[in-house]
Amino acid sequence: MKNYIKYVVRIFFALFFPLIVSAQEYPSLLITKANLPALREGVKEFPLLESSFLDIQRSVDAELVHKLIVPTPKDAGGGYTHELHKKNYQLLLNSAICFQITQDVQYFDLSKSILIAYANKYQSWPEHPKRKENHPSGRIFWQNLNDCVWLVNAIQAYDLIVSELSSQEREIIEKDLFIPMGEYLMITHKAVFDKIHNHGTWSIAAVGITGLVLNKPEWVNKSLYGSALDKQTGFLKQLDELFSPDGYYAEGPYYQRYALSPFILFAKALHNHKPELHIFEYRNRLLAKAIETVFQTSYTNGLLFPLNDAIKDKSIKSNELVLSNNIAYSDIDTNPTLLGIAKKQNNVTISDAGLKVARDIFLGKSKEFDYKTILIRDGKDGKKGGIGIIRSGDEDTQQTLVLKNTTHGMGHGHFDRLNFLLYDNGFEVFPDYGAARFLNIESKSGGHYLKENNTWAKQSIAHNTIVINEASQFQGNVAKAEQASPTHITLYDHDTLKYVIASDSHSYPQIKISRALVTIQINEFKKPLIVDVSYIYSGKALKTVDLPYYYIGQVVDQSKKNVEANTSLHSFGEKNGYEHLWLNSTYPLQPHGDYITLLSNYKFYKVHFASESPNNTLNHVLLGANDPELNLLPTRGIVLRQENLHEAIFAQLIETYGDINPTDETISDANPIVKNFKITPKEKNNVNISFEAGENVFQLQTDLTNNIISNIQIEQL
Repeated sequence: MKNYIKYVVRIFFALFFPLIVSAQEYPSLLITKANLPALREGVKEFPLLESSFLDIQRSVDAELVHKLIVPTPKDAGGGYTHELHKKNYQLLLNSAICFQITQDVQYFDLSKSILIAYANKYQSWPEHPKRKENHPSGRIFWQNLNDCVWLVNAIQAYDLIVSELSSQEREIIEKDLFIPMGEYLMITHKAVFDKIHNHGTWSIAAVGITGLVLNKPEWVNKSLYGSALDKQTGFLKQLDELFSPDGYYAEGPYYQRYALSPFILFAKALHNHKPELHIFEYRNRLLAKAIETVFQTSYTNGLLFPLNDAIKDKSIKSNELVLSNNIAYSDIDTNPTLLGIAKKQNNVTISDAGLKVARDIFLGKSKEFDYKTILIRDGKDGKKGGIGIIRSGDEDTQQTLVLKNTTHGMGHGHFDRLNFLLYDNGFEVFPDYGAARFLNIESKSGGHYLKENNTWAKQSIAHNTIVINEASQFQGNVAKAEQASPTHITLYDHDTLKYVIASDSHSYPQIKISRALVTIQINEFKKPLIVDVSYIYSGKALKTVDLPYYYIGQVVDQSKKNVEANTSLHSFGEKNGYEHLWLNSTYPLQPHGDYITLLSNYKFYKVHFASESPNNTLNHVLLGANDPELNLLPTRGIVLRQENLHEAIFAQLIETYGDINPTDETISDANPIVKNFKITPKEKNNVNISFEAGENVFQLQTDLTNNIISNIQIEQL
């Protein structure tokens, strides 16, 4: 009797389980079956959706005449096989999209042929013969991460065409490709799957989305709650650990842009398949905050602030942020300023969300994005520093100050606490170098990070921040930097006075460093004045305290005339990044009255200097020393140096003026107004700075509590 019951059960599942699986509607991810008719019509009706689709269709049409090549993997990032496998997954997804929009069978055939070709070969491939250092390899690519990205794209394509495949074709693709690939990522590379890191995010997104499409709930649950199902790892734990309450991602804007893609794709799939999770409501709508935060950490020209390991030309137009913005508007919050971002991106995803964005832009619902003066907190509890951003003026010519005082940022972090950047008039003025890397350019270390990323770009002297005794923060030790959170950051925002104050007492042992960036709007000036004050306190004598200012532009004037240049170049130091700086010239600075004027993007920037130290020098430097392969980008800077002291005060005032028209060869408003910028006698618990602007005298008082800057006050005398 028992055997009979078992037999009946087997027959039941054999007959009805395929029907249960096939009852799932496809497509079901970014494009859903219910919205397909509207999406097909929208491509004809809404210009932004139409142009975005035509870009995809043209790219696919160009490949239809070529023979499909699926080579045995052998090359590292940027190499032939790497780039071809990357191209194949992009073509696979795009051709599947084209099929669903046009219903032209040639696109279906292309997508199917790619999937079948990979299914026929995947299990015969061993682990990749090359491996990116410190990262597990994949089978298709040299690192596990790239295999995860491949699967995320491939499963979306499968979701778009699966309903048109025969049962035999589905069996081949699932059993010979998707199931072994998912098990490889989840089981063979369990350590990555359970890692709280963007590599882990890609892994769980790949397995989780595949589990949803293939109706494998155990895969989905392990992706949500970790391989042990104990909620100590997995998607929800990653949302808890990797983002602050303000939606800031620990590795910085560049990697936030990249990491958002798997977070948003998996969340959208869960939103469609498991709405009971309310995933977009998790942690007080965390993903919506993360999407807005990455836009807030960009300048108005669209470029992301190049903090940590960042490629500097990455902007809000990246595909990851187009996707994130579309999902944010469609599925989380129909905020019309997100439509303003979409107009800047000039692109939408071909999806349900892209349809809604393109339609509402067509209906005139968009508003300009609100770039804010804002403090963005770091750390999962919001208590580990952050980024202060001060903005002034209209979008096209906006002045933007950035002060960074965040956690280190894991392996992609730089030793640059209290680093500052200045953008103005649509352009960088005092920039950050970002990463030393030529992405995917084989001749430059295979497109990988250059050795100079460690010897230069990550070092403290490469940033506009305080450097003690020619040593990088935390002695350049990542583990030490990860253990110690920044001490403090706060922001004040008023119509005419804005400031951000940050401090850190961990970067250098027994040394407290604090910095205040202040903007003051005075009637005589089109642009706010910027006052930059740093206070360094040490219980022991400091040999050197340096403050670099790297700039884009030309020196057109300085208080020291006829500066004597070095007759032969030598490096500024021997290690910690100093060995990469040529020292062009050095001269002493007076306590007040000295300045340097830069011409940058048709504006003048006069930097006034003041200090109390008698041993204060200005050093003109040029990046490029000890660089035989010419890997470093030419960058000019000045390094302010004070020597042999227990405490140091650096005070600078940046005055913006002038309008230069090179076409008409005219210059207007070319005369600076500020004078007598100086530090007045220090009292017990404050540093006073005064300056004249036109007929008025201003005094800025920085309160010192526990030997750090704690408050700013300004008065007109």
